[in-house]
Amino acid sequence: MAIDQESLKTAEIKAAERVDLRRRQIFEAAAKVFTSKGYHGATVQDVAQEAGLGKGTLYEYVKSKRELLFFIMEEVQNRFSEEIERSVDPGAPPVERIRQMLRIALKFIDDHRELAAAMMPEVEGHLMQEDPERLEAGKRKYSKNFVDVINEGIEKGDFRPIDPIILSELISQCCMCWGRNGVLHERCKDSKEMEGIIIRMLFGGVLNKE
Repeated sequence: MAIDQESLKTAEIKAAERVDLRRRQIFEAAAKVFTSKGYHGATVQDVAQEAGLGKGTLYEYVKSKRELLFFIMEEVQNRFSEEIERSVDPGAPPVERIRQMLRIALKFIDDHRELAAAMMPEVEGHLMQEDPERLEAGKRKYSKNFVDVINEGIEKGDFRPIDPIILSELISQCCMCWGRNGVLHERCKDSKEMEGIIIRMLFGGVLNKE
């Protein structure tokens, strides 16, 4: 019997949409549980209940609470990349694209500040010791969004020659500081002001050139 390619393609799309929906359910549930109970107070069963899923279904995606941390990180990276694809103007100059990406990153942190506070000590502590390669691979995937635009800016002559990985790491660390440094929130009225400060500091410097 001949395979109906159109039906096969439709089935594959529906399967991908189902996986995406499940991942979003798990992410939102884990975010809510970790925020309310803290990482150590939460259980995989708590997340399954919050997501409205059976434990067996949840285990198709994550097999332990430790895996949930990696799952959340990967989902953050995926959402960041998806939002960049949707919202960043590919025709804009490199520095403007980096500004747009910063805006997305800082807003995401604002939207999930309590989650970051709950999971970052575990990420930087246990996960860094247990599986540093996987953790670093995730960070590189996140930073690559910035690295590609920085390289383009260098090639076009918009930026001075600089190690793009170092600059992308500085940008990423500035974003992380916004998520956990109370002084920044005392001194900046909102993420838009922080975005401007990062751009001015990293791309304009702080020397008075006049």
